[in-house]
Amino acid sequence: MSNALPSANSRVTRVRSTLLLTSRAAVTSAGCFAAYEANLARDVRAELAAMAAGEWLAVELATAHYDACDALGFDAAKHAELGRMSGEKVRGTLLGTVSQVAKAVGTTPRTLVADYARFWKRVFDGGGSTYKERGPKDLEVDVFASPLLRSRYFREALAGTTESIFSHFSTRCFVRLVSVSSDATSATYLVQWA
Repeated sequence: MSNALPSANSRVTRVRSTLLLTSRAAVTSAGCFAAYEANLARDVRAELAAMAAGEWLAVELATAHYDACDALGFDAAKHAELGRMSGEKVRGTLLGTVSQVAKAVGTTPRTLVADYARFWKRVFDGGGSTYKERGPKDLEVDVFASPLLRSRYFREALAGTTESIFSHFSTRCFVRLVSVSSDATSATYLVQWA
């Protein structure tokens, strides 16, 4: 079964600062903030340092942030780990106390994915996703029209962030990046849980 999540079909043009704030906090926790900042142009460094929670930022600023993260040279496992750290913070922002109630009444990643478009719109202006049911506890999620997917760090951290959010509604959850489009603006993830 395939389900289109009702999101904009236009390319991502803006992102919420919360995404970058949580990503920068994860890089800081990894002890790499100085190296990360060294990879940023001075004006970009100043703009990122001045951002406040909840504001919309141009995708170009987010691209500069993720380019600096790519330059750190981490492997896929580290990217996913940092994404999970970001996911813990984002989960609280997106779901708040609703997540505790939802888990208590039996919400699973399958029921949560129906709200993925709503969460997407809270973080990204443009782009979107679709999903296909692959089995009783398997989903294929396609993310599209996002220039941020050109960043290896972003693609692999997004898997970790999604895993962190969905794992709150299952015993265990695994998210794996399956493929990336030739123009690197779309990606497919496999979500499995127990």
